Amino acid sequence: MSKRKTHEEFVSEIGNRPIRVLNKYINSNTKLEFQCEICGAKWKAVPFSVSQGSGCPPCGRKNGWGKLEKTNDIIEDHGDWLLIDISTDKHKNSSMAVDTDVWDNYNSGRVYAIKYAKDKYIYAKYSEKRKPKSFHHVVIDKVDGVLIDHIIHGDSSFIDNRRSNLRYATNSQNTMNQSLKRTNNSGKTGVHFNKRRDKWVSTIYINGKLNHLGYFDNIDIAIGVRQQAEREHFGEYAYDSHN
Repeated sequence: MSKRKTHEEFVSEIGNRPIRVLNKYINSNTKLEFQCEICGAKWKAVPFSVSQGSGCPPCGRKNGWGKLEKTNDIIEDHGDWLLIDISTDKHKNSSMAVDTDVWDNYNSGRVYAIKYAKDKYIYAKYSEKRKPKSFHHVVIDKVDGVLIDHIIHGDSSFIDNRRSNLRYATNSQNTMNQSLKRTNNSGKTGVHFNKRRDKWVSTIYINGKLNHLGYFDNIDIAIGVRQQAEREHFGEYAYDSHN
């Protein structure tokens, strides 16, 4: 007998789409109320149909959960680049910087902001054939086995998707350029306070392996040791080198 899907599992299943679940999941055939994070519309549907790709009726069902027109407003025009409104009902006042020629040639649906629970910053997404796509893949071509890294991460309401802020990176290099975790208590990636030892600890991940750099009484020394390790191993991919 198969295990019944939980509410959390269903929400996670559609979590990378601009759809909010407004009441508790019971089973795949009991209707739920949903809300579109792009246009704000609410509708009822069986969870199974949504998990299979259906979506916001006002936005259109032609491509599953909506092939949207490019309706983003241009907030600022700087000549060679534009500041585009990518706000949603959930992420208000969100914007994206993009090269003018990229935006002029882009002909898919509306670009919208989305933020994953683990991140402090938003991403820009659009819909294509029932699936959300990352807008930075429109800017520079995706290469198999290589990631596209934002040199300078944005924040909870802004993302810079200009060519000058994107680069190819291995998974290891991409991991180097990460912002602080929410649980960080030092203000510096790789440095935290160990209550049991009553000391600051410096660590660094290199090629997926955690390296312990030492215990320190002084937080400034712990941060300095971590920064030195970054210069030696990360170079330009270190998060703090551009922030």
